[in-house]
Amino acid sequence: MIGFGMLVAVVGRISLLGLGIDRHEAFRPEPVFISITAGLLIGLLNYLIVSRVVRHRLHVVTTRLMAAQREIAASVGADDWEPLTMRYGLPVYSDDEFGRTAASFNYLLSSLDSSQLAERELRQSLVEQAKLAAMGTLTAGVAHETKNPLNFVKNFAELNLELCDELRELVTEDGEELVSDIGANTTKIVHHADRALAVMATMLQVGRSHAGDAQPCHLNAIVEQSAGLAEHSWRASHQGARCAIQISLDDDDPIVRGFEGDLVQVMINLVMNGLEAASTDADRVGEVHITVQHEEHWTTVVVTDNGPGVDPETLPRIFEPFFTTKYRSGGTGLGLSISKNIVDNRHHGELSASNVPGAGARFVVKLPLEAVAAKAATPA
Repeated sequence: MIGFGMLVAVVGRISLLGLGIDRHEAFRPEPVFISITAGLLIGLLNYLIVSRVVRHRLHVVTTRLMAAQREIAASVGADDWEPLTMRYGLPVYSDDEFGRTAASFNYLLSSLDSSQLAERELRQSLVEQAKLAAMGTLTAGVAHETKNPLNFVKNFAELNLELCDELRELVTEDGEELVSDIGANTTKIVHHADRALAVMATMLQVGRSHAGDAQPCHLNAIVEQSAGLAEHSWRASHQGARCAIQISLDDDDPIVRGFEGDLVQVMINLVMNGLEAASTDADRVGEVHITVQHEEHWTTVVVTDNGPGVDPETLPRIFEPFFTTKYRSGGTGLGLSISKNIVDNRHHGELSASNVPGAGARFVVKLPLEAVAAKAATPA
């Protein structure tokens, strides 16, 4: 430092003067003391400046650290938590001790942010699973208790249709019209009873636990089978609707461990939703694209359509139980919820949804990869 160097120089000069003081008769001590005093003052001034800078930087670091600590304690479980890095991050101006301290402090904040985010995501996942489990128990009980009366309604309605056929042979021509009206109304009862029973069957799926062990499943075959079933069902219920399904399979034929029936149910649901979304515009052909591909430890099935996509306000709630935008068409809001439960919980994967810019919706099924048939069949 400048003050210390000058002080050393002054001391050196004093030593030299001391050695030659006897040789100089006209030695005058005033300049020497002035130099010593100036050196000491300059050194003291440098010390004060440096210590002030050090104290300021340390004060900034400790103040922000204490503020971040208080916020962490106050934000545990809060919904309005904000990243600490954005609020308390320190600028790094140099590569000295202060710069490295600031960088270490910023790294600490970043680690805390990551931990907070992971904890919040885990808590949200546990809440959703608890809600789904409670809802599954409730709906399964309601569905079971409702299914039996509905079966009675349907059975007696079908019996009345048979009685109407016998009654036509007994009544006169004037009564024929009345019998026909009774038969038509009874047919409607049977139709809507079937719809209600289908809803009950779907609700029972929510609370159903699987018996038996998971088995190796060839994902290519599951996708082809599901796409075919979904397309036939769609064409049967939408006469004249124009739709097309394009499938791109993985050449290595990936294998996952799971329940084939459940995976078929998931794929059919996603493809049917895609066909319904893609057919909203009568002036174009509805298209659904299905792609199967695998990476090192995962295999994915991507289902996209050329429909209008999912409303951004709806997207965060799309997997909630009983949430639906298809009230007019009889949607129960359970299809995607059940599908996510099957993929995420029963198969330890992930089902996600997003919008494709300039296109429609995009659903991704991500499952743990067990093997690939092409490599498994290759002789060693």
